[in-house]
Amino acid sequence: MIPYTPHPTYELFGVTFQTWGTFIALAFLVSVLWVRREEKRAGRNPDQITTLAMWMILASLVGGRLVYVLGNIWEFRDAPLSAFAIWDGGMAMFGGIFGAIVAMAIGARMMRRPFLQLADTFAFVMPLGVFVGRIGCHLIADHIGRRTTLPIGFIINGEGRFETAIVESVFGLVLFGIFVFLKRRQAVRKAGFYTILFLAVYSLFRFFSDFLRASDLPIVDARFDGLTLTQYFSMIIVAGLLAVLVFKKGLSPNALLKRNGRISRRNW
Repeated sequence: MIPYTPHPTYELFGVTFQTWGTFIALAFLVSVLWVRREEKRAGRNPDQITTLAMWMILASLVGGRLVYVLGNIWEFRDAPLSAFAIWDGGMAMFGGIFGAIVAMAIGARMMRRPFLQLADTFAFVMPLGVFVGRIGCHLIADHIGRRTTLPIGFIINGEGRFETAIVESVFGLVLFGIFVFLKRRQAVRKAGFYTILFLAVYSLFRFFSDFLRASDLPIVDARFDGLTLTQYFSMIIVAGLLAVLVFKKGLSPNALLKRNGRISRRNW
């Protein structure tokens, strides 16, 4: 198994920095630089998209922290002001995504840009942000997993456990590689493809990967009827995407009846 020692802080030039906060900042920085480059290639003003990205980052921090605090409210009963200490870790990924989407929807309207086109610009680089950000979670032992005897386990407090943050980081890198491959092959032409693919694949990944998270430690993800809050969000997102695809393709009962008059009421 892999030896493991958490590093919640580090020193640089005599100054102490928070490891998690550093990697979250790096994730945002890398994402914004990528988006700026894509805007330049498209012949658009990169400064405009940077301004929007800053608002999206702020909205994602608020949304991510708010959902985390609401899902783990008992952790903040004795020290409610610690709910604002985002540098100590504790963010809900889907809360951050929803916050960013709200800010992006407002920005798309103000910039007079098609929403799905703008969403794809950010969704494309999201897996890269996941890859970088989850390294920070791994380094502070933010998402310790269940016990395991597999060689890929990490030795934490003298026992082998999954480290779900590093699993998600690798997933993000792989998904980003797939996105780059598709783009280079020019295999995607419809607006909204990367947005839908990221939400669907990431939601499915999180639904199953959350089963690997620990449930026997003093501080763990809250469970509601055996599932984490993220797993419920994942199911809602997948169900919503399926509903949109079904009705967009005209596969509703009424559409089927109109398309094929041979479908009788008895058959329906």
